[in-house]
Amino acid sequence: MVAVQLFLFYGLKFRDDSYQFIVYFVYAIGLAWSMIAFAPNVTATTKFGECFSNGFKTFVPIVLLMVFYTLVFCWMHPEIRDALIEENTQQLMHAPNQTHTMPQILDNAKTMKAIYLPGKLAAATFFYLFLGAVMTIVYSVILLQKKKN
Repeated sequence: MVAVQLFLFYGLKFRDDSYQFIVYFVYAIGLAWSMIAFAPNVTATTKFGECFSNGFKTFVPIVLLMVFYTLVFCWMHPEIRDALIEENTQQLMHAPNQTHTMPQILDNAKTMKAIYLPGKLAAATFFYLFLGAVMTIVYSVILLQKKKN
C-alpha cells in the first residue's frame, strides 16, 4: 500500500487524494488474501470470532504502518498543508459574503496549521480501522457460509 501511494505521488505525480481508492483496493485484496489463506482452517464448527481474529491480526499492523506512513509523508511534505491553508485563506478573503476580519482569517490559518497533522493521523487511523473491520466481517461471513454449505 505504501509502495502504491509512493508510486502514485512520485511516479505518476498525482497530488490529490482522488486516486486513493486504488490504495483501498490494494488493502481489500490484501485482507482477502489473508482470509483465503485462512480458509483451509475453517470447518463447520469454526466460530465467527476465529475468522475475525485472523483478519484482525492482518489489518491492525497495516493500520499502524499506514498511520506511520501518513506521519512521515506529512512531515516530508509540509507544502501540501501550506497549499491547503493558503487556498482556504484565499477563499475566506474573496468569498462573496466575506464577513471575516484579517486577524480572524490569520487565526484560522494558524489553527488549521496546528490541527492538520493530528487530523490527518486521526482520519487515517479511523478510516483504515473501519474499512479493515468491515471487510474482515464480510470476508468472515463469506468464509463461514461457504464452509456450512
